[in-house]
Amino acid sequence: MIKYLITLLLGMSSMNLSAQNTWIGQVLEQNGTPVFAANVYPKNAPEQGTITDFDGRFELSLTFKFDTLVVSYIGFDSQFIALRNKDDKEELTIKLQRAAQSLAMITIKGSDPISSQFSVQKLDKMDVYLNPVAQGDPLKAITILPASTTTDESANPSLRGSSADRSRVILNGVPIYNPVRSSQLNNQGFFSIFNPEIIEEMQVYASNPPLIYGNSSAGLVDIQTSQSLRENQFQLSAHLTGAGLFLSRQLKQDSSFLQAYSNWQFSDAFIGLNRANIPRLKGFNTKDLGLNFRWQLSPRWAFNSLHYAIDEGYDFLAASLSFEALASAQKQRYFTVNNFVYKSLAGILSVNMGYNTSTSRFTQANLRTRTEAEQSYLGINYKHLAGRDLVWQVGVSFDYQNQQTRDSIPLFFFAIDPEAPSYFQARNMSLLQAEGYAFSSWEATNDWTFSAGIRLPLAMDEVAYPYFNYQAASKYQIRDQDHLLLSAGQYHSFSTPSFFIPSYQLLKAQQVALEYSYEQEMSSWQAAIYAKKEQGEVGNNGFFAMDQLSTVGIEASYQQQVGKYWQWTLANAYIRQRMQVDGSVHTGPRDFDYFFKGSLQYQNPNLFTVALTYLSQPGNPYTPIEGSVFVEELGGFRPLFSSQLNSARFGNYHRFDLNISRYFQFDRYSLVAFASVANIFNQRNERDLLFTADYSSYDFDYYQLRSFFAGLVWQWN
Repeated sequence: MIKYLITLLLGMSSMNLSAQNTWIGQVLEQNGTPVFAANVYPKNAPEQGTITDFDGRFELSLTFKFDTLVVSYIGFDSQFIALRNKDDKEELTIKLQRAAQSLAMITIKGSDPISSQFSVQKLDKMDVYLNPVAQGDPLKAITILPASTTTDESANPSLRGSSADRSRVILNGVPIYNPVRSSQLNNQGFFSIFNPEIIEEMQVYASNPPLIYGNSSAGLVDIQTSQSLRENQFQLSAHLTGAGLFLSRQLKQDSSFLQAYSNWQFSDAFIGLNRANIPRLKGFNTKDLGLNFRWQLSPRWAFNSLHYAIDEGYDFLAASLSFEALASAQKQRYFTVNNFVYKSLAGILSVNMGYNTSTSRFTQANLRTRTEAEQSYLGINYKHLAGRDLVWQVGVSFDYQNQQTRDSIPLFFFAIDPEAPSYFQARNMSLLQAEGYAFSSWEATNDWTFSAGIRLPLAMDEVAYPYFNYQAASKYQIRDQDHLLLSAGQYHSFSTPSFFIPSYQLLKAQQVALEYSYEQEMSSWQAAIYAKKEQGEVGNNGFFAMDQLSTVGIEASYQQQVGKYWQWTLANAYIRQRMQVDGSVHTGPRDFDYFFKGSLQYQNPNLFTVALTYLSQPGNPYTPIEGSVFVEELGGFRPLFSSQLNSARFGNYHRFDLNISRYFQFDRYSLVAFASVANIFNQRNERDLLFTADYSSYDFDYYQLRSFFAGLVWQWN
């Protein structure tokens, strides 16, 4: 269950233990902002170097006094400081100048002109490790963002009240469907399949994501893998759920490199320590292997190839209505993402290719499923810088998906007892999406920027009808520290088939959002108001189809740095959601008067890092059962649901989590020790109802109760 809860604070303060001449100093940007994790090393002995801490400070002991000190950081010009005329008793202050931008060096990632015109939150590897709720997982790191409305403690991202199936996760330009592991029948999963060590940047679009990606009718998560390496690395981890290793190797300076990683996970230690509070989890095992290779063929040409394979299984006591029994799930999966990029003085041409195949099985009583899935993707994009103020991009994409299922299904959805009747069903579902798009961004003045885009199908599949995607946005820079963004658009996507909804459904959404952002050196504000209308949704595990889901939301967040080591964050959202079903209006599945998130962190590289997080929201809505009738051919009872959908709620949700870690630096290696307590106060947050056989009474099933986790990470550079 626990995936990448390892390496929580790699690259914090460094303390070299050998010394003849000890130099101390601070690395800053030109505006005085400290540079964290900058490389500081003697020119003649790079292996004796160190990195700066959160305040940009470093301490370095050198054998030779008259060496030259090199200070480097990605995106900045390197500085060379001759130490011959320097006094090692005086502190060094080194200011880095941002590297000059040239068209030939533009990279397709979050800093490009197109993505900067959207509502986007940018996270890198360290943001994942330092995130108090991420547990080392990139997608779970999104949970703490104010726009996140994930309510089921899973890794699948829900943004601004939309279902997770409407959001898309993109890896190096290729869509990754069902991006989670330990997935259940509804494609929800505990953790994602992404290793944070290979991630350079992750961008989270809460509303109106750029149409250059396509196939998202809600939010979008764009993940870019590393494009350079600062140093070679070998990392070994051991924790309560298993062990893992990670290796990175430069092949040609820092532009060509290889990264490889593997994890072996098992449940004995974790379940043994937490058995009383996780009675339903009976066991899990995972073996995975990842390989990421980047080759810089020339200053203009680059090739990246990523491969990942996983074999996983888990056993748990699953409950549904009035029946519970041991369930078993297994899954084998392999995917690859390959990218070619050509940069010229006129623009950037990229070709993105992906392939995914998986086989999954699920067994519980008279329910047995087997699903074989396959996906192929090809995207061709060209981005052109028509001038200093104008950027346009065009492209085409071909996305083919196929699912074959072989299922033994209960004849009555409420009866999964081994003796209850069932029937066999085989399905073969396929979907081809061929689309073209055009997008443009224009910086009209220093304060105003406008962007617009369209996306439309080039060929129609039998499950779809002609659709048209469009969007427009305007960004106004009020001052250097704050800006306003107004965006709107119409979007379409296709649902991912599951056991409950075994077909591809065309989803439609219309969105508008007004957002404000304010940033200072020690604090930041964000606020947004948005509205959306969504169609094509299927609710309550396929029991009914929504005519329309209407959402209006207001969210705000505030982050404050207090002194050197303390930081606190507050976020809250109000979401009013209504769904129409057969002409009647009901409460939507994510209707909340408040959705509060708060965290308090103490980060001292010389001592330890500790974070306390609090999450709170009203309980999820559900449709109550008002009675039952006896079914003679079954010899059991059928539940009678209320006609007032989502008219009841579970109890309010409250959860405190505590994370603590300590970083140790030695001559050639470092050590990280970490521990966490989830749901400190063992709050019984209600998740579902467990009924008696005649549905006359019930008990509650709960989300994760209090659990403990700990581990160690060794790293050699």
